[in-house]
Amino acid sequence: MNGNRMISLLKQVNAYLDQYGKEVMAAEDEDLTLPQSFLLGYLLESGKDEFCAAVICRETGLSKATVSGLFKELRQKGYIEMEFIPEDGRRKRILLTPKTLEARKRIRGLLARRRDCLCRGISESDLAVIENGLTQMSRNLKEEHNQIRRNRHDTNTAWTGRGI
Repeated sequence: MNGNRMISLLKQVNAYLDQYGKEVMAAEDEDLTLPQSFLLGYLLESGKDEFCAAVICRETGLSKATVSGLFKELRQKGYIEMEFIPEDGRRKRILLTPKTLEARKRIRGLLARRRDCLCRGISESDLAVIENGLTQMSRNLKEEHNQIRRNRHDTNTAWTGRGI
């Protein structure tokens, strides 16, 4: 497959996925946005009672800014509570509220509909191949990103011999 075609298809899938999600949420008269339901779905599926934002970022691939913004919105809507961790005042513990637990079935249903729509007509074996390929693409981009950041840092902090 042509690399440019693959990138174009990934962008199209992402755009359609966003559009589909917005339409489903509006049709369901849902008070959650798609990103909020995705994050709540992740929290509900984890089986944990409390969470750390840094771990969520690492496991979901969402940026710190995105997770922080989603947490703020979810807290305002009453889906989560946040409390400082006494041992480390910089970190916060994220707790699910009864409202989230009551919405569990609805949230899972919305996410299942999106997944089913996305994967309709694709065999389990093909889905496994797609998942493996996307996982590797993600790793490749992450490694390249980290290498670029290291190179930029090394260039900015290189010893010039001046100023001694």
